[in-house]
This record gives sequence, structure tokens and C-alpha cells, in this order.
Amino acid sequence: MKRSGFWQRLRFQLPGLRFSHGSAGRIVLLIALLNGLLFILAIPPWWHYDEPGHFEYVWLAANLSHWPKQGEHDEAMRLQMAKSMSQYGWYARRNYKPDLTGSKPVWIGATQTGGKPAYYFVASLPLRVLRGADITQQYNAVRLTSLLLYLLTIWVIWKALGELLAPGHPLQWIVTGFIALLPAFADTMVSVSDDVGAALSSCLFLWLSIRLIKRGFSVPRLTVWLLSIIACYLAKNTAWYALLLAPLVLLFSILRGRAVRWIWFATPVLILAVVLAVFQGGGAASWYQDVTQKPPLRLQSPRATLGQHVLQLDYMGNRFAYQTGQFLSPDVIRSLRGRNITLGTWIWASRPVQVQAPGVRFMTSDQGSIDKGRSTLQLQTDPIFHRSVILVPPDALYAIVLSPSVPPKDQQTRLFLDGMVLTPGAYHTGLPEFGDSSGSRGVWNGRSFRNLIDNGSAEQGALRVRPAIDRATRKYLARVGNLSAIFSILGDWRGTSWYYADSLQTMSRTFWASAAADKFNLPGIAPNNILLGLTLIGFLGAVLLLWRKRKELRWDLIYVLLAAFLMVWGFTAVRGVSSLSRPDPTVPWARYAFPAILPTALVICVGWAEWLGLLGRRFRLPQSMLRLVPIGMMSLLTLYTLFNIAKFFHPSLVNREWLFWLSAGVLLLAVTAVVWGMDRSRSSLGAMGTTDIKS
Repeated sequence: MKRSGFWQRLRFQLPGLRFSHGSAGRIVLLIALLNGLLFILAIPPWWHYDEPGHFEYVWLAANLSHWPKQGEHDEAMRLQMAKSMSQYGWYARRNYKPDLTGSKPVWIGATQTGGKPAYYFVASLPLRVLRGADITQQYNAVRLTSLLLYLLTIWVIWKALGELLAPGHPLQWIVTGFIALLPAFADTMVSVSDDVGAALSSCLFLWLSIRLIKRGFSVPRLTVWLLSIIACYLAKNTAWYALLLAPLVLLFSILRGRAVRWIWFATPVLILAVVLAVFQGGGAASWYQDVTQKPPLRLQSPRATLGQHVLQLDYMGNRFAYQTGQFLSPDVIRSLRGRNITLGTWIWASRPVQVQAPGVRFMTSDQGSIDKGRSTLQLQTDPIFHRSVILVPPDALYAIVLSPSVPPKDQQTRLFLDGMVLTPGAYHTGLPEFGDSSGSRGVWNGRSFRNLIDNGSAEQGALRVRPAIDRATRKYLARVGNLSAIFSILGDWRGTSWYYADSLQTMSRTFWASAAADKFNLPGIAPNNILLGLTLIGFLGAVLLLWRKRKELRWDLIYVLLAAFLMVWGFTAVRGVSSLSRPDPTVPWARYAFPAILPTALVICVGWAEWLGLLGRRFRLPQSMLRLVPIGMMSLLTLYTLFNIAKFFHPSLVNREWLFWLSAGVLLLAVTAVVWGMDRSRSSLGAMGTTDIKS
């Protein structure tokens, strides 16, 4: 590409700045070190996600003669830690005044003992030397240990990209630099948290998997790869995707690029096999289940009062208060605040029994949750119509239609519901006359109504998780719910789509610039929306590149990376789904997806590179200028984040906006000099849109 006179003169003015590609790795490590130290200095102690509980686990691992048991603690140590936490405003932020007299156990937030041991063992090593030191000094020593693990993670990512890309490819230092400069990742990786170990072990697994696929089997290669899988298991459940991905890596390492085209034919077959193994019929569309009952939820019955099917609730030996329900979205509830609604259903039982009637649970802004309409009801074996007139609380946020429940003494019972209806207005008399078999609309006491409940007569079927699979996976999903609840809530799209939209925004925000356990965010809505847009632009560009280079790329390597990306982010997206039935549902943070930081950053940077390559060819821009864009943008984001963190935590140190702009100018000049000094790689500048993932 011919350069303009301006670019030639600028290049001439910087003759001494020539860096080899190898030195780029050291530069990126230096950037990560400086960034990590800045976040350690900027964020006060104890302000990261559940950090007091994580540090307590580390301290116990260093000071006890045995490995800490779940719930174990040292009250004297907790008292020291609580005093330090008070000093740094941890309790003040939560409007809580701890008892520091030692007269009763001190609350330090969520405990973490019982978690996987890998990170806690490594982090405890410096504390074995610092026994008796001030508790805040011990805390700082653990954060510095996390910093070393963070630098090791950056090095592993550099090595993985070296295996993945053609030698000297600029994307190696661009992607690694992107990760080193990503504010939320740096903040998480220098905290006291097992998220550090999960990210490191996952990146190590992906690097060794790429090596194994490209280079084939050898005893040392296979051994360290297996050790990386063990490390993922011992780190945290967010890295357990490696156990699912390992058989695929082994298969691709045997094929070594041969017959890879068949993976696209095998994938649908594999997905179908998994669906058949995990799911079966008998579910009811739009209804979620807390547990998978053995009999189907949707039953064809001659006693159906509407259509041919009924909802069947099995309480044969189960002690759950209720097993199924349906969500009402915030939009629906907002329109009903302060108004009466009527909940009605045909209901009967397999034997005479007294039950708690169906009702509605309202999640409110002040009182947490309020159950209404749940009166005591005597059931027989013949259907009766039960109704409840309910006043919607004025501060209701969203709601759940709850199924009836039976007391433990009457466990040997099955309940049946049909024609379930929820509609605005008070209907104290008469029966609803439905206009269709699904019960979506009708006439009641001469007034037309619209049913707010979907599939109230269970006429629309759905898949459900097999009970055996649900029981087998319950242990591993204990912290996030169970497979049945997660899957069935996903099917209640009309009632829960608002939650997925909130989750998408939260995951995007906490991926980029969230800090201090999401207590700090970039000011205003615009920055986060811009970052979400840049994320989507990156994804679209990556799809465009994959299609354009579909005949040239190593699809076995891409397949493994995409599988890791989709599994980790997919697990993160549904992590809080089963908590929707609680007053404070968990919205997932991006830190749970940081084990997939390598494929995530690669996708975004490759997508950006594709668009920049198109712009470069269109406007004949120099290669160094295009390489400057992603690194320069990330540098500015990091500086802007740190500047606002300083204003948030240390306002007396930062009180001039001009300081930011001056710092930004100096930083951009430094980044420009470094990027401009990089030797040109074998890949042309348009090759920023080419990953060269091939052997």
C-alpha cells in the first residue's frame, strides 16, 4: 500500500522506535502489571465480590492444621477483619453497624468455605509466612498473589494465541493487549476471589487443547492437558465446561485436521442425541417447575373441563410447598397496580384432601414478596371452581402465579387443575365461559375478559427434563438452582423476557468497566450503551470474517473455541434464572464468564479487525493506524475507568477534569509510539481481518 507524504514523514520522525514481535509480549505483560497495580491502589480493601468470605477461606487454609470445612470460622480473626472492613467503609455501604465488642459472631457477608480448593491453596501460601501480621497487610499479600496469577493468565493467553495464529500475526498482541487493558477483567483478577483461579485454569486448558489438536499426542503434552482439566475442576464450577469439551478435544487431536468438514454434519446429530437423552415429553408450555415430578405435568384426562388436558401436580412423597408456576412480567403488573384481579381455576384431587389454594406472589419494592389468594381449600375427587379476588400491591414489580400445595401429612396426593384464569376485575360470582380451548379469552358475567395466564388448560405441550437427569445434576447445580427449573423458566418467555434483557445489559456492563463488586459503573447510560454496541459490532464482524474465510480456516480449532465461548456464556446467562421465584433475583455478572475471556476477546477483536480492514482498503489507511484503534480505544477506556474510580473512592485526589484529558493525551501519544514501533508482521494490514487459524 502506498503511503501518503504525511505518513511517510511521521514514520521518519520516529526512526528509533522499532520493536520486534517478541518484545510485544513483554510490553503487554508490562501493561498488565501496571494496570493491575493501579486497580489494587484504586479499589479499597474488601470491596470486591464476596471478598471478605473469600479471604476468610484463604486465611483458614493458611492457619488451620486441616483443610477448612464448610461453615467453619475463627471468631478472633473475624473480629480483626470486621474492624478493617469498618475502616474501609464496607459496612457503611450496607447501612449496617457491626458488633465489634466480640459479644456475638461478626457478620462478614457470604462465607465461601466449602468451595473448590485450588485458588485458596495457592493464595494461602504467602499467609503461611505472614502469620500474626496485621489483617489488612495479609489481605494485601493475597491481592498481590492474585496479581501474579493475573500476569500468568496474560502469559498463557499470549502463548495460546501464538499457537492459534500465524507467526508474527498482529492479532496476537492486539487480543492480549485488549485483555490486559480490559478494566473489569483486571479488577476481578487482582481481587481475592476464586474467579482468578477459574480464569487461569480455563485459559491454560484452552492453550493446551489447541497445542494437542495442532501437534497431536505425546506423553508430556497429554499429561499437562489432563492436569489442566483437573485444575479446572478444582478451581470453580464456572470452569467445569472443560470436562464437557475434553472428549471433543481428544477427537480433534486424533483427526489432526482430517475430516473436519464432518463436524458440521455431526453437530446436529449430537445435539439431537443430547436432547433425547436429557428431555422427554409431558411438560406444559409457559409453566415452570421447581422440580421434575415423575408423572407428566401435562396429562390428557376425560375429566378436563376445558379442552382435553389438565395440569397434574404430583405430591406423592414430595415435600415441596409448590412445584409449578407462571411469571407475570413487570409490564403486566405495572398496569394492574392498585386494582383488583380475579384468579380462578377448576381444581380437584386424587382423594379428599385439604390444600393451600392457588395464589399470586407479588415481588415488591418495599416488602420483598407478598403472597395473596392462598386460602385453605377442601378438595374432593370431583372438579370444583375456586376463585380469589386479589388487590395488586401499589409497589408490585412482577409476580408469579403459584400452584396449590398440600401439607406434608397429605403427601400421597395428586392435584389437577384446568381452565386456570387470571384477569383484571373482581368476579365474585358466575363462571367464566372460554372462547377457545386454550382459555386465552372469554366472557364472565357478561363481560369480555383476556386471560393473563398462558396455556391455562395445558393444551400446549412442551419438553421437560427427565427426572433421573434432574436428580443426577442437582448436586452440581446446587448454587444456581436445578436443571428442570432453569429449562422450564426459559420456556416462559412472555413472563421472563424482561429478565433476559436485563441480564444482557448487566453482562455487557460488567464485562467492560464495572469495578468494586459492581458498586462502581461508568457515569451515565451512554458509555455502557456504546460499549454494548461495540460488542455487537465485533460479533457481527467475526461472523462476516468466518464466512469470508470459511474455506481457509482450521475449523476444528474454531469449533473448540466457539464451543467454549457458547457454553461458558450460556451457563452464565441462565445462572440466576431459578432465583426469579425469590424477591431478589440474581442477575448474572460477566465475571462468571471470564473463564471464556480468550475466545470472547478473540471474537470481539477479530470482528473489529474485519471492519477496520474494510475501512483500510477503502480509504487506503496505513496499517499502524488501524492497529492503533483497538489498543488506543482500550487504553482510553482503562484511563477513563480509573479516573472515575479515583473520583468515586478518592475525590480529594481528583478534582479537575482537565487532568483526565491531559492524561489521555499523554497516554495516546505513548500508545501510538509503541504501536508504530512494532515491526510489520507477515500479515498485511488488511490481514487484521484474517486470523490465519491454520496449521
